[in-house]
Amino acid sequence: MKLQNIKITHCYESPTNPRGLEIRRPAFQELVASVREKGVLMPVLARPQKDKFEIVAGNRRLRAAKVAGLTEIPARIEEMTDIEVREAQIVENLQRADVHPLEEGMAYRKLIEESGYDVAAVGRKSRQVRELRARPPCAHQFSSNPPRRDSARTK
Repeated sequence: MKLQNIKITHCYESPTNPRGLEIRRPAFQELVASVREKGVLMPVLARPQKDKFEIVAGNRRLRAAKVAGLTEIPARIEEMTDIEVREAQIVENLQRADVHPLEEGMAYRKLIEESGYDVAAVGRKSRQVRELRARPPCAHQFSSNPPRRDSARTK
């Protein structure tokens, strides 16, 4: 592991990022304002890939740094396998306050498919055993229109 500043032009977002491309506008604009004022305070996690760096964790910080006009970003550089990348992304994603259950389930499912782990192994690694069988036909609808907590009915 090595800490260093890396050029933003040498970075790209991980294609396996469980959070996807969605950015929640108000929170992201607050992050951009913070980065403009104080810089990026927490390093991103990156792995070297040829002559660039794949941002394994910290894609929002990378995007905010770009919008804020920074040219470099602090990074923790680690050599990682694809499976280690997935595991790190899931752990990082679970630490978010606004993690969507569908995002979490899909990330676990991808890890199982790509790693050969079974549900118990993923449960041990994440320290949480969750339902991993999100049905793809309903996934889009649930993701774009999640139920509100106050919409549950009781009889």
